[in-house]
Amino acid sequence: MSRACIAVRLRAPDPAAITALSTLKRIMPDEAPDGLSRYDLWEFEMADPSVSPEGGFRVVRELLGHYTDIVNPNKQVYRELYEGSELPDPIDGMTQLGIVVRDHDDSESTNWTRILATSRFPVDGVRIGVLWLLAYPGEGAAVSRLERMALGTALTTSRLRGLLANPVSQSVDSVGTRW
Repeated sequence: MSRACIAVRLRAPDPAAITALSTLKRIMPDEAPDGLSRYDLWEFEMADPSVSPEGGFRVVRELLGHYTDIVNPNKQVYRELYEGSELPDPIDGMTQLGIVVRDHDDSESTNWTRILATSRFPVDGVRIGVLWLLAYPGEGAAVSRLERMALGTALTTSRLRGLLANPVSQSVDSVGTRW
């Protein structure tokens, strides 16, 4: 399967990420990250499984020129995510971990897949989620320990534990320090 992924963020500071970070620092002070960023994650599955990553991103760039509700150039910027690439917007002196949250019943992805099925773009499927980047002090810090903290921070298990994903209706996956 050939796919192209993009991470979309607001140009302005993201109020959802600011509020979430403030809440995490209050309810989980020992495990809360020092920084938190939120991106809309779009994964486009190419109709031709032999399409190269570069070819897939050419299709996505052209698609974005026609569908500005995926990336509104007045309010948002995006970053192409190649397999093994660095996570978006690294912070000096910090270790960033990526957490992807997706809805179990995802009507938005289904609707975009239908929309693109009727277009001229060679895309077979769309998956939409949220990519949270949690930043912890120290470059190259103990990633396995930080990954456990990040997953514990993300997955809501009580009013005082976790915040970014509801396990009843969402899945949580760690992507580690690289895409």
